Amino acid sequence: MTLIEWLRTMDCGVYAKKFSANGINSIAEAMTLTDDRLKSMDVVSGHRQSLLERIAAMMADPVVASNDGMMKMGLMKRDRLADAMGTAYTTDGNGGYVNTAGNRYTGAFNDTGLFHGQGTYLYTNGENYVGSWEDGKRHGQGIMTYNDGRVVNGIWANNEPQ
Repeated sequence: MTLIEWLRTMDCGVYAKKFSANGINSIAEAMTLTDDRLKSMDVVSGHRQSLLERIAAMMADPVVASNDGMMKMGLMKRDRLADAMGTAYTTDGNGGYVNTAGNRYTGAFNDTGLFHGQGTYLYTNGENYVGSWEDGKRHGQGIMTYNDGRVVNGIWANNEPQ
């Protein structure tokens, strides 16, 4: 499903050009949008609500991001995922995945079972990362919140902020 098709499912196709003009060219990128960002793009209240509700639902339910950037919603459910280091994650029964240390991931994954696309990672020490993943690594736009209060908001590549 393309971004335009996804927008049309919520009667929001009229915003396709605004999304593109603001650098939002895929569903994965759209999943990073906030109410304030949608307001700045002049998306009306009812459509903002529809978009934010869909984003929240997609964050709660695993979807597959294929290598071409398309999202394949509901086509694959897995009982196991892995990160780039090969750490195994099993389903927690609530739409997320947990490893033996208790760290949790909720979000998109690719057809090989690696975190891929938009996702949220909650560490047992209170830290969290919300953003883009590629082949099991933090990659693309994301926000890392550390347990000491530091926040890194920006572009990531191979698990490192740029």
